[in-house]
Formats: sequence, C-alpha cells, structure tokens
Amino acid sequence: MQFSVNAARSEGIINHANGKQALRFGMSDKGAAFSVVGDAEKEIAYLGSDAKQAGMFRIAGSDGATMIEGGMSDGGGELFVHETNGAGGCVFGNTAARGGFSEIRNHDGKPAVSFEVQENQGGRVAVRTATGQFAAIMDQGKEESGTVQIYAGATRVAALGGGPTGGLLNLFNMKGKAVVVTGAASDADGGLLSLRNNSGQQTVRAVADPSGEVASYSSDGTRKRVLMAP
Repeated sequence: MQFSVNAARSEGIINHANGKQALRFGMSDKGAAFSVVGDAEKEIAYLGSDAKQAGMFRIAGSDGATMIEGGMSDGGGELFVHETNGAGGCVFGNTAARGGFSEIRNHDGKPAVSFEVQENQGGRVAVRTATGQFAAIMDQGKEESGTVQIYAGATRVAALGGGPTGGLLNLFNMKGKAVVVTGAASDADGGLLSLRNNSGQQTVRAVADPSGEVASYSSDGTRKRVLMAP
C-alpha cells in the first residue's frame, strides 16, 4: 500500500502481492475518484467526478477499452453502451426541456435507430441507412396525429398521416413534388384521389362524394373532361 499527501492532491495505491496495481483512489481540487486496475494493468472500472465536477463511472474490458460509461449532460443523466471496438452500441439520455432519447448505433458508430421526445412532447422514431441518412420517420405530427415518412436518400418519397377530415397518403417524386395524393376529402365525407405531373400540377382527380366523379385536367389546370355517375 502507498499513500501520498501534498497541497495539490491526496492519493492511495493498493498493489497485488506481485507488485502490480489493483486499486487507485485519490482526491484533488478537481474532485475525487476510485479506480480498479485489471491484470493487464489497464483500468477496468472508474467511479468519480468529471471535468465539470459531476459524477460519472466507466466500465472497461480487460484491454482497457470502455464498454459502459455513465454521467451527466445538460439534460440530465446519460448512459453509453459500446461495442468491443468502442464505436457502436447504444446511448440513453435526456435532452434539455424535452425529455428522454435513445440511439442505437451500427458498427461504424453511425446512428441506425433513434427514439426521442419532440418539442411538442410527442414521440419520434427514426430509422436510418448505414450511412446515417434518414430511411423512415414515425412521429406525432403538428396536427396531433401520427405520421410515417419514407425517404430515398435525402428526398422524402412517401408520407402517411392524418388531417382534420381523416387519413392522408402522399407519394412524391425525386424532386420532392407530390404526384399521388389520396385520403379523406376536405370538402366531403368520401375519399379523394389526385394524380399530378412532375411539377406538382393536378392532372387527374377522383372523388367519391357527394356523387362519384373523375376529372381530367390539361397541363395549365383547366378541366378537360369529367366522368360522373348517372
């Protein structure tokens, strides 16, 4: 056992019978800490304070690579669970003034799936590609209904949600323009189907109520032909 005390810090070391360190503990003006050293003379556990004088802990493998780490962030507690390569794993924590979040990362350390609380206090789930881009998002929309959005690269290609009159499904082209819009009509009780060109201009419209109607439009939006039920 070894102990040292001076004006800057106090430190203690407990060794194995072979002279290798087993425990380290100490205190300075930056805080106090307790450390466990493994057979490979690598730190395998740490309990103490971080640079901001908040509490934290680390759990490492026999090679000293950190596997689990917990501490404080601006939003509250935070926990990291790493893969053996130290990159991937999971993150659990809190965001300031919103609530909790969780992120699952792939082997390269990029987010693959995330769960979080939005600013409107609703939930959000995001699935990402191997490069970290959004692939699908499920959340609570601005109109307090659930929404699902599908992406191809950076472009949203499909959206499913709810509106004041019922469900709504939009399909988009790679320019981000809606080319298929279907759902509950805003001016009647029945369904609505709208087909649009690559500029977003409506070319075909079908409605169910008050009586079934299919209309075809020219490129400038002028109605060309209408088919109605007898």
